[in-house]
Amino acid sequence: MHYVPKPDGSDEIWATKTIFANWKARTRIITPGDVTGDGKADFLARTAAGTLYLYPGTGKGTSEIFGMPKVVGTDYKQFDIIG
Repeated sequence: MHYVPKPDGSDEIWATKTIFANWKARTRIITPGDVTGDGKADFLARTAAGTLYLYPGTGKGTSEIFGMPKVVGTDYKQFDIIG
């Protein structure tokens, strides 16, 4: 875990957390918000081969922030912008 100062310059410290490792296989990370409709922030990631993964938010702020990735689809390599 890394500690970084808050952007407002106060003495309070925020902690950052690694949510997944080995991002070399992902070429795009998209943060559209709540994709699943459960009120929790999700994100999408695309591989170089064009597979799009959904990482569903769990709502847990301290551990398991995102659930295991689920394949949304393939053939997304042709898109430069996903929004």
